[in-house]
Amino acid sequence: MPNFEITAPDGARYRVTAPEGATEDQVLAYAQSQFGQQPQEREDVSAGMALSGVPVLGAFVPQAEAALRAATGQGEGSNFSERYANILPKRQALYKQAEEESPITSTALKIGGGVAALAPIGLTAAGARALGMTGPSLLARTGAGAASGALIGAADSAARGDSPVTGGEIGAVTGAAGPVVGQAIGAGVRGIRNMLPVSRLPQLTTDVAGVPVPITRGQATGDVVAQQEEQAALRGALGQRPAAAARQFFEGEQAPAVEQARGVVGRGLDEFGMNIVDNPQAAGELVGESVQRAASRSKAGYKQLYDEAFSAPGSIDSIAFRNVGTRIKGELADAQSPVIVDDVTTPIASRMIQHIDNQISNLRVQNRANPNAPPNPDEIVAINMAGIDQTRKQLLAMARSTQRGSSDNRAASRVISEFDNNVRSAIDNGFFSGDPRVLDALDNARRAYSQHRSLFTRQGQGDDVGAAMERIVGRNGQEGATPTEIANYLYGQARVGGTGLSVRLADRMRTVLGADSPEWTAIRQGLWSRLSQATEGATQFGSQKSFNRISEFLNGSGKPLADRMFTAQERALMREFENFQRQITPRPGAVNYSNTAGVSAGILRRLLARAATTIGIAIGGGIGSAGGVLGSIGGAAAGAGLGGVANRIIEGGATRSVARSLRGLPPARQDPVSQAFQQQMSRYSALAAQGAVPGLVSGLAARPQPGTR
Repeated sequence: MPNFEITAPDGARYRVTAPEGATEDQVLAYAQSQFGQQPQEREDVSAGMALSGVPVLGAFVPQAEAALRAATGQGEGSNFSERYANILPKRQALYKQAEEESPITSTALKIGGGVAALAPIGLTAAGARALGMTGPSLLARTGAGAASGALIGAADSAARGDSPVTGGEIGAVTGAAGPVVGQAIGAGVRGIRNMLPVSRLPQLTTDVAGVPVPITRGQATGDVVAQQEEQAALRGALGQRPAAAARQFFEGEQAPAVEQARGVVGRGLDEFGMNIVDNPQAAGELVGESVQRAASRSKAGYKQLYDEAFSAPGSIDSIAFRNVGTRIKGELADAQSPVIVDDVTTPIASRMIQHIDNQISNLRVQNRANPNAPPNPDEIVAINMAGIDQTRKQLLAMARSTQRGSSDNRAASRVISEFDNNVRSAIDNGFFSGDPRVLDALDNARRAYSQHRSLFTRQGQGDDVGAAMERIVGRNGQEGATPTEIANYLYGQARVGGTGLSVRLADRMRTVLGADSPEWTAIRQGLWSRLSQATEGATQFGSQKSFNRISEFLNGSGKPLADRMFTAQERALMREFENFQRQITPRPGAVNYSNTAGVSAGILRRLLARAATTIGIAIGGGIGSAGGVLGSIGGAAAGAGLGGVANRIIEGGATRSVARSLRGLPPARQDPVSQAFQQQMSRYSALAAQGAVPGLVSGLAARPQPGTR
């Protein structure tokens, strides 16, 4: 059977199969009957719709299609012009109908066509700048996008027969929005990333006494801005998550490491690396017990020596003591460094000379405990060793009442010395009878007694060290000083080592206890503890107070004690700890101690979150209204969640920024990957905005106005 090709009035072509012998009129009549009874299959204009989105040129897609169809003989008419005039209205109507029935699809196709058409231009440097895809700043890109968008919109509207002014306005707004939207997309991606947990970052550390102590970027560089962020986070001004991160670092990581370094310095004061005491009170308790034991041993030692000396037989002929007072005065006056004794300038020494003249020179040795009457001096032929020692003790008792360092004190010491010389001279000249070892025994006892008194008792009114030792030992059966009192004697109260007593007492303790003893190590460790940490239960030192105390001790009022107590190497280690404390102390302006800035920042952050919540509720409620009451409630609830999301994004960004600073890393804005991503998103968005101008202009122009049908 023959086939016939029939062209419909709208230009569509149909293939009809007819019986043998059918005429053309019969075939045409058959096609017309079938055409009127069956629905026509609508032509797909997707490709043409996409082409119509090309700026300016896209306005002429129906004309181009009508011309092509007329040129190929389609449509009614005997020539090209008649066929073109017949086809064009139908093509325009077809596109209009497609836009009205599928506005979203039509607009999307136009935007896609516009973007595809402008993509080659965006690949060139000049084209990218003109379209707002590139530029030195967001403001510059926004301006370029607005200018090119306005030009494209006006030209395209004019080509389509619409208002160029309206088209230019729409194009300017759309072109300007492109770079901004791209920037926002990049920020949005960062916001989503901020909601994720912060990954573990490497930590910057510094060596303190051999301990790697973590430090922040602000501490490492001294950057006030970085320190402000770190301190604001610690005080809760940036939200809960940044505060938790800051507390974890400062309290959970840095503080234990600092304490470890402080302990290393303290243990380094012991030759075996042991921590004998960890606070001044413990040092005071150990020292008090040790000094009391040493004093008891010393006292028992000299008493035993005296008992041995006095129990031995022996005496000195009385003639050796006749006029001994006069001889002593002459020897003092004739010495190479003469000593003048008078009742005004040396009253105690004068009393001692008188005592010698009145007592032993006249062979009188007082003993009120003896029930018998004192013997007649004319009948005394010798004085035993106990009597001589009793006289000497009387002289010592008077000498102790002199002011230490005074002329009276020096004169009294010379009187005792000359008395001893006379006793020894008498023995050397044969006036002694008895065991010859008595003199050596008595000398040993006197030396032991003198050493005991010089170590554990006060030697005159100005002897503050002797007074402290008496208080520590406990004089005349009294209880000794408390550990806290002993610590204050050793280290001082207001300033460590700031008193001369601490320096002089340190020398005394080293003599009594021994420089290699555990007690001496305890004194040194207790001093470091007093210097570097607060007592138990008190507020711990901040870094500023810590380095101020150590610096004052090493370089200021405590320097004499520091030089006596510690070696140069030990002081260098303390200075290393001091310098670290100085380094981590926030610089002026980095901390708002009243926390007004932190409170203000917290309020601002909460206001932003509430604003996001309000906007979210409005948007969500509006969207949900399409689903009735339940839809509105669900939409509002979903919108309210945006506030929480916004708050998490804000806190997440702060947490990441603070985390990098706490780890000593540079700010995230220096990350080249993030910068490249944001720039690329800005370029894509600018290109999309420019390509969307024709579609948006034509779409808005085709939208029915209020009051029309």
